[in-house]
Amino acid sequence: MQAFLPQDTIIIIQARSSSTRLPGKMLMEFVPGFELVAWVYERCATLGIPVIVATSDEQSDDELAAICVKRNIPLFRGSLTDVLGRFISCAESVGAKAIIRVCGDSPFVDISLMKRLCEKFSKGNCDYVSVLTADTVEGMDAELVSLDALQRVRMLSLTPSEREHVTLPILKRKDLFSVRLLSGGHPASYVSGLKLTVDSCEDFSRCCIIAKTVIRDDKRFQFISSDVFSVAEAQDMISPYDKKLSTLR
Repeated sequence: MQAFLPQDTIIIIQARSSSTRLPGKMLMEFVPGFELVAWVYERCATLGIPVIVATSDEQSDDELAAICVKRNIPLFRGSLTDVLGRFISCAESVGAKAIIRVCGDSPFVDISLMKRLCEKFSKGNCDYVSVLTADTVEGMDAELVSLDALQRVRMLSLTPSEREHVTLPILKRKDLFSVRLLSGGHPASYVSGLKLTVDSCEDFSRCCIIAKTVIRDDKRFQFISSDVFSVAEAQDMISPYDKKLSTLR
């Protein structure tokens, strides 16, 4: 395990097949040979710590689970609607104490950001670490939370929405939790309009174009954020951006 990582940390990729906006997106071929779920797993695996795909135990996610099994991707299945409970049970099942949460529809999640989250968390006195919304591009963000904090969240009176969105109660109740929000990332304003989550057919097509380009060189899944921005600029997806602002490597 690398020095910047706290012990007993895992990455949990939250994924399901029953998306209302683009059903089955996790099963769709993202680039030749990789379904979206497999791509996101390979991207996260470059960080060098355990990665688990956490999906539901509903029949609707049987095919997603089968893909993970076929590809030897670690898998956990739990409640479809109580995602908080799914995360807690997943972490407990492998003895993890901290979780990096990644959404399965984020193929370009920023590995450098994850390292910064780990570095901040490892200094202690923190339940939750993420990045300021204004300092990240949608789809490149991630968050790190302690299992202890999630277990304390579960003891609160929660709405169904709060159980679905896992860390929302922590951000709403900062009086009960130690929250750190990092600055100095990729200001969303300088890549205005670039959306890197897969919520629609248009999103899927846009992200596929970028993915097929960034994966061609010898970096494979270890591309950096500025590689993504360069492709987006070349494809006229964004205006020319200031490369000096790309501080996370």
